[in-house]
Amino acid sequence: MTQIIENNQEPGLISMLENKFRETNMQIQSDQLGLAAIKAEPNQLREIIKTLLAADPKTQLVTITGLDLGENLGAYYHMRPTKGYLTIKIQVPKSNPKIPSIADLIPGAAFAELEATDLLGIVFEGNQLTGHFLLAENWPEGVYPLRKDVNTQDVTLNMVPPKPEEEDENTFKVIIGPQHPALIEPEKLSVTVAGEIVTNVDPRIGYVHRGIEKAAELRTYQRDIYLVERICGICNAAHARTFAAGVEKILNTDV
Repeated sequence: MTQIIENNQEPGLISMLENKFRETNMQIQSDQLGLAAIKAEPNQLREIIKTLLAADPKTQLVTITGLDLGENLGAYYHMRPTKGYLTIKIQVPKSNPKIPSIADLIPGAAFAELEATDLLGIVFEGNQLTGHFLLAENWPEGVYPLRKDVNTQDVTLNMVPPKPEEEDENTFKVIIGPQHPALIEPEKLSVTVAGEIVTNVDPRIGYVHRGIEKAAELRTYQRDIYLVERICGICNAAHARTFAAGVEKILNTDV
């Protein structure tokens, strides 16, 4: 049966989830990772998302955090209802890391899913996007840099250029970027057009991805402060403060 620890915030939303999934093994822990941390099975994920959207159509997905948990991989869905936020925790075995895609329910989830696929190898069944999203096109297949057992210094890039895509004679591909005066950040948009109609846009955004998450694993907390300050030159103080606050919470330190 669903386990729930007493919640004092947004009782309507949390109680609704508890009642709907009462006869399942879903666990709801209040005041953890937002209003609540919901630990569920992969086959329950889509129904939970549907329930949240039905109760609050303005519910959004902030991001998906991918984690290497040893024998399992974790996908944490940080959801933002109108009031507060909550986290859905899904775990899958590394031997078969498959989770149903929610991109048809929340279209923006497609990019967050593709990022977790690139970096951790989680397969989101039903996601129509393919290929690399953050990693280079010549990154070796089957190597996922945010897994703990991967040493990125040992990675050898494939120097054979990828095969060009086959194009229909009635369509054309227009490449915008990666460096373009109208783009704030370096990104490449492969725009497929049929006449004057845009039929598809394939984004690539990984040009400023520098592996900071992986680098942080090899350094001390104190040295990581200088690392996270280099994520962005404009908002470096915000990154440093957020990182420091997170470390203090992990260590249960009274500052």
